[in-house]
Amino acid sequence: MSPRSVPPLVYLGVFLVSGAALGLEIVLTRILALMMWHHFTYVVIGVALLGFGAAGSYATVRAIARRGDEESPGRLLSRYGLYFAATGPLCYVMLTRVRIAPLAIADEPAHAIALLLIYLLIVIPFFFGGLVICEAIRLYSERVGSVYFVDLAGAGVGAAAAVLLLEPLTGPGVVVVLGAVAAVAAVCFAVSTGADARHPGNLVKVAMCLGLATWLVVAALPAAKSRALDPPLAPSKELTALPAHMKLSDTVWSPLARIDISAELRVKPAMGGAFPPYTPPRDMRLVFQDGSAPTLFLKWNGESDAGLDFLRDASASAGHVALQARGVENVRQLASGVGGGIDLLIGTLFGVERVTGVEINGAMLAALEGKHAEYGGSLTRRDDVEVVNAEGRHFARASGRKFHLIQLSGVDTYTALSSGAYTLSESYLYTTEALEELLEALEPDGLLSYSRVAFLDNPRETLRLALTAVEVLEGTGVESPADHIFVFERYNWASLIVSRVPLEPAVMQALRDLASRGDYRVAFDPEHDRGTAWDAGLRATPEAREAFYDEYPFDVRPAPDDKPFFFNYFKWTKIFQTGKYEGKHPALITYPVGTLCLLLSLLQTVLLGAFFILRPLRGLEGVRFGREAAVAFPYFAALGIGFIAIEVVLMQRFVLFLGHPTYSMVTVLPTMLISAGLGSLTVGRNTDPARRLRQLLLWVPLSIGGSWLVTGLALDSLLGLSSALRFGIAIALCAPVGFVLGMAFPTGVRCIDREAPELIPWVWAVNSFTTVLGATGTVLVSMGVGFSAVMLSTIPLYLVGIAIFLRRFGTA
Repeated sequence: MSPRSVPPLVYLGVFLVSGAALGLEIVLTRILALMMWHHFTYVVIGVALLGFGAAGSYATVRAIARRGDEESPGRLLSRYGLYFAATGPLCYVMLTRVRIAPLAIADEPAHAIALLLIYLLIVIPFFFGGLVICEAIRLYSERVGSVYFVDLAGAGVGAAAAVLLLEPLTGPGVVVVLGAVAAVAAVCFAVSTGADARHPGNLVKVAMCLGLATWLVVAALPAAKSRALDPPLAPSKELTALPAHMKLSDTVWSPLARIDISAELRVKPAMGGAFPPYTPPRDMRLVFQDGSAPTLFLKWNGESDAGLDFLRDASASAGHVALQARGVENVRQLASGVGGGIDLLIGTLFGVERVTGVEINGAMLAALEGKHAEYGGSLTRRDDVEVVNAEGRHFARASGRKFHLIQLSGVDTYTALSSGAYTLSESYLYTTEALEELLEALEPDGLLSYSRVAFLDNPRETLRLALTAVEVLEGTGVESPADHIFVFERYNWASLIVSRVPLEPAVMQALRDLASRGDYRVAFDPEHDRGTAWDAGLRATPEAREAFYDEYPFDVRPAPDDKPFFFNYFKWTKIFQTGKYEGKHPALITYPVGTLCLLLSLLQTVLLGAFFILRPLRGLEGVRFGREAAVAFPYFAALGIGFIAIEVVLMQRFVLFLGHPTYSMVTVLPTMLISAGLGSLTVGRNTDPARRLRQLLLWVPLSIGGSWLVTGLALDSLLGLSSALRFGIAIALCAPVGFVLGMAFPTGVRCIDREAPELIPWVWAVNSFTTVLGATGTVLVSMGVGFSAVMLSTIPLYLVGIAIFLRRFGTA
């Protein structure tokens, strides 16, 4: 029997559905970051893949039940495509009607039920999108290489497109447009062959799809852009505390965060304890990122300093006060994380020669430089001010400049706290290597100045940062690193000063005077041992410090680049510590509710996945599920876990090289998917799958090991190249490993097709579901052993899976 040919419109339909599905997955991570917190990003990925896995199991059962009574491919795929197009926007609208307080899940079961409802709503569209892809693979299994290539290519393009469309269309708008794209895909399937095009049922579906696409673009998209379909915010986010009558003057979506800017109000500026108590009320506009991380645009005429004296006593002024006491002139300042421009304004008040502001969120920078520029006195247009859209650490390394002061005020947002809300968020500004590089970017008499969250009773965040500074200074040969550090705090805010040279008595006295004027409490002073945890840790010898780390109730060991989870302070031995939420701000929660929510979500997803994947095998007769399934499961599971693990690690490695997490994602993800698709094209009808499996035993370890080695050694030396060259290098380094790994899935499908073709949708489900484990598991395991160890562990994982598969199919 000759293989079934694939109509070109089927390829186009698969491309569009795959792109819409991955685009929907990307935009939902942004939407759930608003509705809940960023640690649910990995949950979205897992739940989406659960939908794909459920589709594979359903398709397996359906294929067996209807054996010999096959429906036309065009009619089958168009029906599922229409369901996918309709359920994406519909389930999103239903999702926005769910009210949930994620930080209260451990206390109130109702919120756990709400979380489960959110998962179920997310699963539905991915179930139907997954049916399109897995049925296409089953129906055209002889052409699996080309179908899989189109699937992965569509996914890569969809991921990049979703990121690029967020700002012009908004998150809800992207959901609507993706629904329209899926409707067009359904039309492609419906008219893919002449017989399908003339079938009355398909004509009705074509009319429905075109009508749905038109309605989504003409009616739903304007509603989405007008904020009528905005998702609700978690009640613990500061934006929800604005008075009901307070209107927002501006809202901008971006891949990093949604920016909300309030109308003008007159209040006392307040960010933790960053300003002195005598601070007067000022006209300002509040700025929020994803409904939280508040900063502000102060109203200023750009000329008179009247009314700004309180900024001279703000905690962020500590570095300037110290440099003045040191007698440093013509100060060059680097402010990482511009926000509303407070650090820039403070720099100008102290008369710096030049302040360079580096802001990673382009939407924030656009607001500061554009629509709201005149409100803040056109601060960024001054001759002594420069602003750059980049990541702070990357800029400090790549620019080659030297600064007297490097200021980081609350960078990574105020909400990256001990609650665990950002437990799984990587931060490369506060690792050991980051402090080494920032100190290297300083002039000999320069200072690092950090302003971050304080936990007065049990210091964690700033203490960890100070201990990191101690170890870095020790590594440079400093005998008494404690003499280089000064810390003061007020309410929920702390300021840390780190000097390349020992702090002089005049500098320390100037900092004490600032603390007195601003009503700050000195937490660590080299000249006074107060017997606190600060003194015990910072003054300890290296041997005594190890004992301090072991005995301290929180994990305050320095975080290296390979394990950049700076905000994860909870030791695994205390991970199930509980407490009461009681409506507190995340800063005040003393148990890891974020991590607990994530582990609960992962457990729920695993149980649901096992139910949908393993349960369909029971009671099915006439198909050899025994040995074939037993061999197929570890092979396709290894492919699912291994591929996503390598993808996550490579995205992590390229963050610094490309200068922006979004740049890394939209470069690595499409490159890996498209190159994997190209690799799948090499698995043609005439390829001997058993021979290809034996080749993969050599090619897989060489490609993974080579990628790990080259990216680890080469990226630092190439950082000074132009942006275009760095993007080209990133693509060149990711493509080979993606190409090799892309051969494995279609090769396995070819083997299964010869022995038990009914299992093809099921192995696709296994592959999808185990990617769920890989997505979240990679990060969880990396917290313990590091990203490098995770990437290298995928080599034996692949080899074991291939070896087991070869024992059954080695002579196929």
